[in-house]
Amino acid sequence: MIKEAVVRFFNALSLPCVDLFALLSGYLCVTRDNWRFSRLCSLWIQIVFTGVVTAVVAHFLLGLPLTLFQLLKACFPILTCQYWYVNAYVGLFILMPVLNSGIRATDHRTAHCSLFLGFVLFSLSSVLPGHGALFSLNEGYSVAWLVILYWVGGILRLHPLMGNHGSMFFFLLSVLCSVLTWLQVLAITHIPVVANIFRGNATLNGYISPTTVLAAVFMLLGCAHLSIRSRYLCAILPRASAAAFGVYLIHAQFVVWNGVFAKGAFSCVMSLPLSVLTLFMVAAPVLLFMLLAVLEEWRQRLFAAFIPKRISR
Repeated sequence: MIKEAVVRFFNALSLPCVDLFALLSGYLCVTRDNWRFSRLCSLWIQIVFTGVVTAVVAHFLLGLPLTLFQLLKACFPILTCQYWYVNAYVGLFILMPVLNSGIRATDHRTAHCSLFLGFVLFSLSSVLPGHGALFSLNEGYSVAWLVILYWVGGILRLHPLMGNHGSMFFFLLSVLCSVLTWLQVLAITHIPVVANIFRGNATLNGYISPTTVLAAVFMLLGCAHLSIRSRYLCAILPRASAAAFGVYLIHAQFVVWNGVFAKGAFSCVMSLPLSVLTLFMVAAPVLLFMLLAVLEEWRQRLFAAFIPKRISR
């Protein structure tokens, strides 16, 4: 039970990252007017490159089956719906100019009212005992949910909340919300009375969970109040952002997912001692992230040599 609790804890800490990506998109893009189709091309290039390379490497190093049809499929990730987040983000990308205009035209009071009502109607209502989601959001796996998060991120940029607190305050609140997500999942799993009340509501441990949403929002506010003076960090953060997206692309690539994760290849780590399991949960993502950062740097240099800079980046 302790090992299960440790794994669930790390899962609760990672859940807000998906929401955070969409929140950051709204926060950073709401003031931009230079909407360009080349940005979508840049996204497609990264997805295709990562998907094809991942499939080939997995075939030769891990012995996973790979056919010509699968390689061709990897070249059309959006049309073949290989990644739910990518498809949803493409829909969001098309709507960005309209969303930006709407957010900018919203006054301060209306903006904050929309945040409160949106949280109650789209997130809080979905986890009430004996109650389902008021709107069809597919538990967060949809373009509608990304649009909502983009709206929230844009509102927080133009109409800030709780501006008198420092970054550490928001980071602590974010961790606290993740801990609450973890505790409620444990309670539902191991306390029959709680399980009967919520009837296995999956959204309590999902992207539209109130605690998950609040954790992502507080993380965004913490980053917004963070002052980075190091030139070294300012130089590597853009590459780190691309590498973070690469983590998702690699583990969700259909050849890797079907041949490794869907078969429970890492279930053996549960037999490790608790201390080793904890170290693995921390070290494995860090090492993978460092590797992907190097691969992303190579990708950018490769495409910069053959494709115009405004498209390759």
